[in-house]
Amino acid sequence: MRRPLVEVVLGSYIRPVRVSRVRMLTTVLVVALSTACGADDSPPPAPSPTVSEPTPELILPLTGLPATEGIPARPALVVKVDNTARSRPQLGLSSADLVVEELVEGGLTRLAVMYHSTLPAIVAPVRSVRTTDVGIVVPTGGALVASGGARRVLQAIGAAGITVLSSADAGLSRDRSRRAPYDVALDPTAALAAAT
Repeated sequence: MRRPLVEVVLGSYIRPVRVSRVRMLTTVLVVALSTACGADDSPPPAPSPTVSEPTPELILPLTGLPATEGIPARPALVVKVDNTARSRPQLGLSSADLVVEELVEGGLTRLAVMYHSTLPAIVAPVRSVRTTDVGIVVPTGGALVASGGARRVLQAIGAAGITVLSSADAGLSRDRSRRAPYDVALDPTAALAAAT
């Protein structure tokens, strides 16, 4: 049996060669790969202009607004505020970064008022914690400020790793101009000092 004849191209030289089938396939592959990977006579591409990476804009985490004065190096404060008609007027809501309305017992609602970028002078009326506060406070990485809460609720919140501030040392006091239980007010600056 005669071996097939293959033409091998080496530069500009063509040479007929007899090879076995395995050698023939190997030769074809080598020739194909060398052609595909061979030197290209085209000039190298022009270098692309250097573009500097834009500086990322600082964003306040709770508002999504630009942090023109930087991001405060302090934890967020999440304050529980009553949201019933008897609790009005509520103080400090206009300074909040974010307000979450929570449904509590009897169809009533409470507010989880979050402060990070700015702190008001006073927040009122501060009310008690609920187990639903865990899902609201944990993503902020902040401290929860409340007038207290049931033991089992406070244990569940503590088990979630949340700091609960609920004493006079944390800036809570009674506002004599309000009726109980809507008379608990907060000094956020004192609460922040207690949280850090």
